[in-house]
Amino acid sequence: MGAGNISINFLGVNVRRLLHFLSVVEAGSMNKAAMAVGLSQPALTRSIQSLEEALGVLLLDRSAKGVVPTMQGQRILAHARALRSDLARAAFEIEELTSDAGRTLRIGVTSGVCWLSTRAIDVILAQSPRLNVKAVEGYTANLLAELELGALDVAVCPSAAVSLGPKTVSRRVFHQRFCLWVNRDHAILEKPHIELRDLTGFKWILPLRESVSSGRLHKAFKAEGAYPEGSFIECSSHLMILEMLTQTNHIAFMSEMAFDVAARAGVVARLNGEFGFAPQVYEAYWLNDAPMEHIDQFLATMQHIALQSGLA
Repeated sequence: MGAGNISINFLGVNVRRLLHFLSVVEAGSMNKAAMAVGLSQPALTRSIQSLEEALGVLLLDRSAKGVVPTMQGQRILAHARALRSDLARAAFEIEELTSDAGRTLRIGVTSGVCWLSTRAIDVILAQSPRLNVKAVEGYTANLLAELELGALDVAVCPSAAVSLGPKTVSRRVFHQRFCLWVNRDHAILEKPHIELRDLTGFKWILPLRESVSSGRLHKAFKAEGAYPEGSFIECSSHLMILEMLTQTNHIAFMSEMAFDVAARAGVVARLNGEFGFAPQVYEAYWLNDAPMEHIDQFLATMQHIALQSGLA
């Protein structure tokens, strides 16, 4: 049988017949499978025979002990199982689209957005109690890649200086300034006036070099003709940075709202001064064919909270 004939015969493959074949293999007998799929044994036998004729191969070895897949049947079996899984997933997604029950909004954010996104999620869940939310944190490039792969519904991150796919659209959400954070008992807090050049000899917690904010700090130091001379730690985890600030005399470069709650609780303090850090614009990204109801709800809530916080 030539390759062309195989392609033509595959057009005759019926999804239901593939699932019937899968049921027979898993049941181990035609009788049990017929009961499971709600067919008579002759009808199920005809279905399997039609599938074998369409494929041009024998799929089952029949014996007094039952049925087992042939070598060709084993190959088809793997695809039949994958097909069943895909169909189940498709049915689940259709149910999500047609009913609020079980619907999931998949959100990706960078670390600088966590404080705002958690407040927004709390608000929209109060408005839509049957909505589920999946929230992940990551780097801008990774989040945008997951978005284009369909793993996320919306990503909120610093304005991306990367090439976006043709289906990706964006909207400005808010901006925020960057500042310097220290332990609440840090000696530097006693100075009445602080300039960036005064801080070069201290130990620092710096953004990862590949991060968007790293370049912002470097540019500010360069304008002062200086750069941190003391030892430094590169870290991207807000939780780790907060823990280090409470235990050491390091200085951390973070967004103004990153440790807002910790500052109000008296755990850390923000250094006052004009350090020349450029503000960062944050945008939301999504695919142009995405279901927008809950994306719009989430973004509108974020922008409202940002406006109240002076960040819009």
